[in-house]
Amino acid sequence: MPRTRTEAARRNICLISGERGNGLMPDKSIAFNLSSVIVGARDWGSLGYSPKMALDRAARQIEALRIRSAPETPVGSLSAGGQQKVIIAKWLEIGPQVVLLDKPARGIDIGSKQEIYALIRQMAASGCIVLLHSKELSELMGLSDRILAFHQGRLAGEIAGADADGATLIKLITAGEPGGEARQTKRESAA
Repeated sequence: MPRTRTEAARRNICLISGERGNGLMPDKSIAFNLSSVIVGARDWGSLGYSPKMALDRAARQIEALRIRSAPETPVGSLSAGGQQKVIIAKWLEIGPQVVLLDKPARGIDIGSKQEIYALIRQMAASGCIVLLHSKELSELMGLSDRILAFHQGRLAGEIAGADADGATLIKLITAGEPGGEARQTKRESAA
């Protein structure tokens, strides 16, 4: 089990959080931020950081993720959606096999959300194992092949993404079982 993000990155595992403060150096450029993970994850010795490689990496990811800025732009000057795309892009540089997402579209505009959702689908389609944690039911139902619902810290149920509906998920989360509220009411009325 990796104990640090660097150790996880070396094993091609990444964590992408909606807490942008944990994943960015706002006063540094997009190019520098995009290089921060791969330089630590790869054992390149003194050749770890090259300004030219950083600019090339940034140009490639800026185009691929449609980040509306230049590689030299400080990340702190980007919109919340642009900052989140930089976080995703820097982890994509390691070629992750496992992607852990914690509220990845939190606090961003609808256009950026849709672009990030497309990136998540693309990661899953490319063979990555993608685990998503979210409190937004529409996000879970729209992105998941399988949803595990928890109630009071325990697994309450599993639903195939295609079969997911908001009412069933809410019942699993709040009552601990599908239709749990209705069953409880019947038991109480029989007593």
